[in-house]
Amino acid sequence: MGHVPYKEKDKLYKEYHEVLDKIYKDLHISAARKRVDNFRNNLKKVADRGIDALDNERGRLLRRFEQLKQGGKHLREQSRLSSTSAQRRATALLTK
Repeated sequence: MGHVPYKEKDKLYKEYHEVLDKIYKDLHISAARKRVDNFRNNLKKVADRGIDALDNERGRLLRRFEQLKQGGKHLREQSRLSSTSAQRRATALLTK
């Protein structure tokens, strides 16, 4: 396709996604299904670029998975700490 000016690129991108959103809406396809379709298309594009691109994509997905896993641990830890704090306050009130 060649070089496309940013203004035109953004306009084309927006129009393209508006058409896709309409198609998905007409077909009653859920947001989750759209994400799966986008993921599949992304993998196909990566596969077309070669094995190095697949390795890069795999690494990106693993890093994202680890971030989400750590975020989950962080949320569980925050929940545990707030629960412990609430228990301490309740105990302090009961002993007074």
